Amino acid sequence: MTIFEGQIGPGKSIKSLTLGQQSVADGVGIDPGGTITVQHFGKRKLRTCLWNAERLQGSSGGRGKSAHGDNPLPLLIFNGIGLNLEVLGPLAADLADRPVLSIDMPGIGHSPPSKVPYTPQMAAKWGAQLLERHNIERADVLGSSWGGAVAQHFASSHRDQLGRLVLAAIGPSLPILPGKATFSVNIMDSIWQGDLARSDLLRQVNEADQRAVIDEVQSLFIPPTKRGYSLQALSLLAWNSVFSIPFLDCETLILAGRQDQIVPLANQQLLHLLLRRAQLDVIEDAGHLFMFSHRNEVAQRLRDFLGSGKVKSEKMR
Repeated sequence: MTIFEGQIGPGKSIKSLTLGQQSVADGVGIDPGGTITVQHFGKRKLRTCLWNAERLQGSSGGRGKSAHGDNPLPLLIFNGIGLNLEVLGPLAADLADRPVLSIDMPGIGHSPPSKVPYTPQMAAKWGAQLLERHNIERADVLGSSWGGAVAQHFASSHRDQLGRLVLAAIGPSLPILPGKATFSVNIMDSIWQGDLARSDLLRQVNEADQRAVIDEVQSLFIPPTKRGYSLQALSLLAWNSVFSIPFLDCETLILAGRQDQIVPLANQQLLHLLLRRAQLDVIEDAGHLFMFSHRNEVAQRLRDFLGSGKVKSEKMR
């Protein structure tokens, strides 16, 4: 592990740590090979991570070219609610041909909780600022579940910085077209204690999702603070992109799990109808957490989409 003080962009002081497969006493967590930086975004101090940093100079992000060929664009990921950036490490390793970046939202991972509420628009701006600090002019953007709302705002508000867009397990607004999942008032109790495998939430997802949490996510999970999780959930209360995303002209891949009971497939179908240049891919035996339970398949679909110059408007199988 290496700790150093450095600069990313003019006047941006950071503390950076390169981590291996180990827990770190000062609270930066566990990360398979990425570089974690603690940065200020306005008055908020947030953890960020850059994986595959050696690819940054060779990527086309700084030159604004298309994301195909030997130099794909960097990939900026907005994670699901309550999930720390460490859980993205295995996917970033699968995408070793490109730089991958992400941010821990306030109160998530080891980012300090926010004192005031924030919005998806603000989170999208933090992502745009992160790209600027790494001198990345354009990047592909992936948003999963909660992060899909942020990614939609990024696509609307930061079009000059966007290559292609990937939206996973999300729709265009709240209320989400309902699934069969039911929730109790104590649904998060085990999660606060860091035990995802025993949580009531896990009973609401399919068997593939359950295996993914127990086999992979649990070992990388850092429990969010109650305030951090609550403000992250609260940020979506006024979110609605139904009237804005039809104006997007970016190439978009929509990923869905056929058995998703939290954000059911009907939501992704609606998203597909609203977007002008979108392709809908359905993973047949997957639930809401297919980013983890079907990671290899997701990685291959990302490589196919982000590495090609064509997007078709596919109808449902």
